[in-house]
Amino acid sequence: MDLTRRNRLIERRRMMQIRQHRQALSGRFRRVARRLCAQGVRLSKSTPQANHRSLGPLAAGPGQDEELHFDWMYNASVANWSTEAEAADLVRVALAACARPDELTSVIWHSLEAGLRLKARDLAAHAELILDHADWTTWIVAAHPAPWLVQIGLRSQTVAFSPNVPVRTDSLHRGYGNIET
Repeated sequence: MDLTRRNRLIERRRMMQIRQHRQALSGRFRRVARRLCAQGVRLSKSTPQANHRSLGPLAAGPGQDEELHFDWMYNASVANWSTEAEAADLVRVALAACARPDELTSVIWHSLEAGLRLKARDLAAHAELILDHADWTTWIVAAHPAPWLVQIGLRSQTVAFSPNVPVRTDSLHRGYGNIET
C-alpha cells in the first residue's frame, strides 16, 4: 500500500470517528426534536459548550446520575412525584414560578450531551415528552443569563426548583453583600 492511499484511509477513519462522536452527543436531541417538530414546536440544539455556559459553576458538580442538593439555595422548592403525569405537572409549576412563557430555556440531560432550546411555554406543553427521554437527572435553565434552575430527578422522584440560584459564573464572583470583588 502506498503512503498516499494509507494517509487517505487514516484521514477517512478519523473523520468517521468524529462523525460517530457527534452522533452520540446529539442522539437524544434528535429523538426528541423529531417528535417536537412533528407537533409544530420551534426549537434548536444546545451544544455541550452552551450547556456548560448555561449551568455555569454547577456544570462541574453533578454527573449524569447525580442530583444537586437544594438545601443551600435561596427560596428553593422540592416536591415528590409518583407518576410521570405528576412529574410533568410539577415541571409546569416550576417553569411558571421561574420563567416567563416566552423565555428561551435549555433542557440539559447531561452536560456532555447536546441539549434542547425552546420557549418555556412549549416546554410546559410538552413536558411529558421531555420526561420520556430522561435517564437520571434533567436540568432546565434559562438559555440566556437568568438566576433560576429546575431539576427533575428520576431516581429520587423529585422536581426541585429555585428562582434565585446563581447558575452563572459571573453572578457567583461579583461579590458578597455590598462588597465588589
